[in-house]
Amino acid sequence: MSPALVTREAQVIRVDRGAAIVELIDSAGCGGCEAKGSCGVGLLGRVFRRKPTRFTISLSEPLSEGDRVTLGLHPGALMFAAVLGFGLPLAGLLLGSTLATLLVPQMSDFAALLGGLAGLVLGLAVVRWRFHRSRNDPRFQPVLLARS
Repeated sequence: MSPALVTREAQVIRVDRGAAIVELIDSAGCGGCEAKGSCGVGLLGRVFRRKPTRFTISLSEPLSEGDRVTLGLHPGALMFAAVLGFGLPLAGLLLGSTLATLLVPQMSDFAALLGGLAGLVLGLAVVRWRFHRSRNDPRFQPVLLARS
């Protein structure tokens, strides 16, 4: 049995030659941001505004600008992105810090700081390169599930 797809709502921004550019409808956090004592992810989302997330999807049915759609993504692709996006920079930070401390023991604190920073930056660069490479891989592309 295949796992259920992870779904998100999006709005069609533009339709062009058999493909549509859709923008995810913002939903920072779990919805508990209005409740007292919640984690505050929504607050962080408002403070550190990012550009809206956009995807290009191939059309299986006619859509027009402004339509709301439901997109689906295989949970394995989402898990891969999360592990790579968070795990690799963290591993680079820890490995760089440890290696620098072992290589330059007389300056262990400063070496750990610089080594960790270098490992973090290298990890982020590898993540960016890998995500860019998989941009056109169909396994990591959202699919149109329904028109809302």
